[in-house]
Amino acid sequence: MKYAKLVTMIHDNIKTQQISHLSTLADRYSVFVLPVFGTLHNGKQLSEKAFTCLRNLSAAGKNVAIFSNVPKRRHVLIQDLANIGIPPSLYQHVITSGEEVFHALKERQDPFHSALGKKCYVIGSSESLKLLEGLDLNRVTFIDEADFVLALGPNEWHSALDHYKPILKQACDLNLPLVCASPDLYVKYQGARSIRAGALAQYYETLGGEVAYHGKPHKAFYNSLLKDLNPFQKSDILILGDSFMIDIKGAIKMNIDSLLCMSDTTAVELEMPSETFKNSSLETLQEKIHALGVAPTYIMKELSW
Repeated sequence: MKYAKLVTMIHDNIKTQQISHLSTLADRYSVFVLPVFGTLHNGKQLSEKAFTCLRNLSAAGKNVAIFSNVPKRRHVLIQDLANIGIPPSLYQHVITSGEEVFHALKERQDPFHSALGKKCYVIGSSESLKLLEGLDLNRVTFIDEADFVLALGPNEWHSALDHYKPILKQACDLNLPLVCASPDLYVKYQGARSIRAGALAQYYETLGGEVAYHGKPHKAFYNSLLKDLNPFQKSDILILGDSFMIDIKGAIKMNIDSLLCMSDTTAVELEMPSETFKNSSLETLQEKIHALGVAPTYIMKELSW
């Protein structure tokens, strides 16, 4: 194994190794866990470099898991992946926050979900409503008719948190629990920043509302991943992602090695303009990375083989 090219970024007790190529780590891990958007796909097109990584991991006999906070069922994401050019032959596992939400609402096996009731006020796009198919739920139009709120993400017309604050305040005043189907906070694409369901849930908590999260960085979602990856051990696994506060934070909680692949989402977390971020070396970003207090095992500018 060649580690001569690794550069260590050190701040106090936080250590991260800078790499340029995923092949540097190929012999060290048996399982590579990847999200879809921000790492494999930028929201507009598939990354050719990332696709090369998938092909080479498959050729090397590695296990690949797609681990996503997308509020969709597993079979839907598999079709979405095929539509953007990623065939099932390049991965072995698919785990989505949407699948977890679906089963939690269908099976009602824990006290929180068993107490929710069936009248549901949904915040989300028309596409995201497909998640409700097969669930014994009555989607209501008015918040005062609901037993709980299901946050799937923004609708098609409003991408800022301020638009949703009044309805969330009403829901909180009614003591409605909220189910978050995707803990991601924001996404940035072509310079525009849009909220995700996690931002709605986070604001709801500041109001005093009760929230159940499904997805990264919460431990239950990682336990689902580990169960699916059995008999592999944590030491066999490398988790990739573009978010310090979602992908890397979750991996750290579970004591699993991680690789941060930078994207526009990373720029948002580092509170930097996209152009400044793109033109900055990793060395110049060290202080901002250190300030987050979430250190990946490895870091690279973009996913490439």
